[in-house]
Amino acid sequence: MLEILKRGRFSERLTELFGPYKARTILQTTVGLWAGAQTMVEVGQTGKDPLIKKFIQSAVEEAQLGRDLRSFTKTEIEVLHDFNISQTIFDLVQKTPQEETLYFDIDATSVEKYGHQEGVEKGYVGKDNPESCYQYLLVYFNNRKTFLYGTVRGGSAHSQNDFCGYLQRFLPMLERRWNTVFRADSGYYNEKAFDLFSQNAATFFIKSPMSVSRQNFVQTSPALHWGANKDDVSYCSYITNTEEGTRVREVYKRTRLDKGDQLSLGDVSDYRYDCLATNDFVVEESAAFEIYNKRAHIENAIKELKEDYQLGKIVTDTFDANDVITQITMLAYMLVQLLKNEVLPPRMSKMRLSTLRTQVFNVPGCLVHWARREFIRIQNIFVLETTMALIMKNVRSFSSWVLDPSICEMAA
Repeated sequence: MLEILKRGRFSERLTELFGPYKARTILQTTVGLWAGAQTMVEVGQTGKDPLIKKFIQSAVEEAQLGRDLRSFTKTEIEVLHDFNISQTIFDLVQKTPQEETLYFDIDATSVEKYGHQEGVEKGYVGKDNPESCYQYLLVYFNNRKTFLYGTVRGGSAHSQNDFCGYLQRFLPMLERRWNTVFRADSGYYNEKAFDLFSQNAATFFIKSPMSVSRQNFVQTSPALHWGANKDDVSYCSYITNTEEGTRVREVYKRTRLDKGDQLSLGDVSDYRYDCLATNDFVVEESAAFEIYNKRAHIENAIKELKEDYQLGKIVTDTFDANDVITQITMLAYMLVQLLKNEVLPPRMSKMRLSTLRTQVFNVPGCLVHWARREFIRIQNIFVLETTMALIMKNVRSFSSWVLDPSICEMAA
């Protein structure tokens, strides 16, 4: 991973954006997350490793890490957000053919907090009762198994808080260059978002909340014409409009409930109803739900972010500094996914960071000097020498616009 950082000239690129001290802190925190650091103290200790210290040049202690993270201005934080987005866009443009449909999944997660960090508020963390937490909004690029965007928000933030503002950040980048599909659960049901998706030629499949009024409509409306029942499931569609006049198709799914040996009278209580909102007026109704259900990959990615990258675990007392840490976490994830997509052998490309950390990253070794040259000798009981040699060969030879954005500029 240090070789990838060197090849990508990340030290120079980050120094140009934020200065040498902040760049050094970003790099040491990134490497610390890869190495398994779970606290700011451990991030500071990471810099004492001989290889990492040589790369960072001057290891940053815990106290200085906190000072550097707090020193980011709001403008610099926005630049860091854009820097991360650009890494995924570089990879997308280089590796995704224009005839391929792009799938983006939107979701949020919460991390419960017990201190008095700025922005920690009462919110729902998968429990019935609200707890003190941070909320994280994430946009997952399913084709390349990486994140397009991620940010931290106050614990009480609703899923829809400034949702349209986030969409306006990256929808114009993708407009009319690819067929794009966005998927999200009912927390993101928002007519203004529907307008934005349609204005930017993006397709959406968003779960509709089954409110009382919608339940009554689906159970009693003569405007709905249900299709044939197959395996106790039937579908129908209904066309409606947003306030701005954007046409929206509501796709309904009716599933007969299994009541065991209980006698069914065929009334509405015998069914479960689900609804998707979309601006795709061609896709078959059953296929619409199949497309939506494939968004489950984001759940696994979020789980890895929280468990292996310590999302929300390494924090300071200030919200802006925690936003910087979130962006560093996203960058660490993106670069590991680049490694999986382009460098690692196929059998290792689906490994989580925790497995890669044990088998590839954190292995015993020592620096050896011979004939005025420096070598690294390692002892790896998990991976064959030939496999390690192949990985290093691939790292040094693969071409990526993430590592060299100037290639992208020349291609443009």
